[in-house]
Amino acid sequence: MKTTKNVLIISFLILLTSCERNQPNEISTELKAINDVFVELIEDTFYYHQFLPPPPPPPLNAKDSLNNIEYEKQVDKKYQEVKSDSFKIILAINDSLISTATHLENDWLKSYFSSDSIAQKYGYAFTSLVQGAKRNNFIDINLISKTGRFELKYKSGLKADEFWSSNPDVYGFIVFSRIYFNQNMDRAVFYFGHICAPLCGAGYIVKIYKENEIWKIDKKIGLWVS
Repeated sequence: MKTTKNVLIISFLILLTSCERNQPNEISTELKAINDVFVELIEDTFYYHQFLPPPPPPPLNAKDSLNNIEYEKQVDKKYQEVKSDSFKIILAINDSLISTATHLENDWLKSYFSSDSIAQKYGYAFTSLVQGAKRNNFIDINLISKTGRFELKYKSGLKADEFWSSNPDVYGFIVFSRIYFNQNMDRAVFYFGHICAPLCGAGYIVKIYKENEIWKIDKKIGLWVS
């Protein structure tokens, strides 16, 4: 009898382990979503004007007008250079995917989501985001591989004092929250924030959906801007 009981316990443990192995890793699933939308999200968020030469003064005569034409050519050339895939942009990234529990104005979110018709499609995902149902989780930035021409560095590994002047090669600082999925795992929402200067930045709730196993951006909801 005792032997039979032990066999049943061992069988149960094997079954439990097997089930756990068959479940997709939660963080891997979140990183898959981030990888799929990363380039589109960053390209749509950051602007190229900071890389362009400063504009000349308003034209006062024919010579100034010619100078403006030459400036426009320089701007166009520089813009095309910046837009090219070979132009690398370094971004600092928060070391963890953050929980939304302590980073969002939940009362405002509840009000917004209850009136947003598109939000209704996301159901459980929005509920989880508003509740901050997940904890902070460290990011292995090597697993965010689909970054295009953007290169990521941990913010904690950069000089903290006078951040922008101490890290002139860093174009901006970005932060992702944990990804909150609906029950069908075909829609999700997360918080994304970026800072491009001491008084420059914005924060969004990003809605994404899965199509042919690829995550795509549905909509960005602006939360704050500076």
